[in-house]
Amino acid sequence: MWYKISPETVVWVANRDKPLTDSHGFLTFSHDGDLVLVDQSKSVVWSSNLSRVVKNPVAQLLDTGNLVLRENSSLNSDDYRWQSFDHPSDALLPSMKLGWDVKIGFERCLTSWKSKDDPSPGDYTFSLGSGKIYRTGPQFGIQYNGSSMASNLYVASTRSNAWNIMYAIPNDKCDAYGACGANGICRINRDLICDCLKGFVPKSPEQWDLLNWSGGCTRRIPINCSKEEGFLKFANVKIPDLLEFWLNNNMSLEECEAECLKNCSCTAYANLDVRGVSGCLLWFGSLLDVKEYKEDNYGQALYIRLPKSELGTNFADLAFFSRHSIF
Repeated sequence: MWYKISPETVVWVANRDKPLTDSHGFLTFSHDGDLVLVDQSKSVVWSSNLSRVVKNPVAQLLDTGNLVLRENSSLNSDDYRWQSFDHPSDALLPSMKLGWDVKIGFERCLTSWKSKDDPSPGDYTFSLGSGKIYRTGPQFGIQYNGSSMASNLYVASTRSNAWNIMYAIPNDKCDAYGACGANGICRINRDLICDCLKGFVPKSPEQWDLLNWSGGCTRRIPINCSKEEGFLKFANVKIPDLLEFWLNNNMSLEECEAECLKNCSCTAYANLDVRGVSGCLLWFGSLLDVKEYKEDNYGQALYIRLPKSELGTNFADLAFFSRHSIF
């Protein structure tokens, strides 16, 4: 199946693993009501593989791009015995769902083509899971922190009658999840994209010298919950992944800082809503997947807890206003 908009983009292929050898294939119904694709010799190339018999089947291609199979006599036109949206190829269409469906007992996911001209399953899948490849960042106020969209997105232009790429990921090397390891920061505008956050050093200097940054960084001087600790501001960043965190919707930024200082395990804080400069988000433990943006006002501010010796100021100034900026 494909969109009629030029170029006619294929959005679903039934027989990805078993192509027809000529142009004489056709769709029909089996005696059990299965929708089948047969070749010139009438051998079945593909089947909808229904779990029960459909006596009076109807196949219909909906405006959404969903090919559905239903019982013609059913009073409920949405009672599908089979639908292509349950078996996606490489395109996520509007109203299509991904993830596990406990009712039908399998997982919906997207799988790339093997090549531009070969629709058989390729090496990449897009699915819900615990292994992270890319993270948009949480949505705080106006947009997602670090991303305006969360997918490869194509939009049809009514003026040009063509497809325009609105957004594509990954955008750069820093989009790889945890590219610089724990407590590292990724800066795409540098030849060596990974640095340790200020106050941190490579956990394995030998691996770091070999440009293997996956081991991340560790504190140069451990925090010990003393009064001689403050926060350093990192501006315009994609804030860390929410692995261990706490949030409050009503706190001011100053109250958020005080709350972090009260907890010896708190390592950083940020605003929850950047529009109203309100709300509080605290991190505990390592800070993972931090990225600095080239574009102004694309990320947000992150305040990282450090001993006074790492802040580059005297403690009298720190006690008066403990948030200092790093750019």
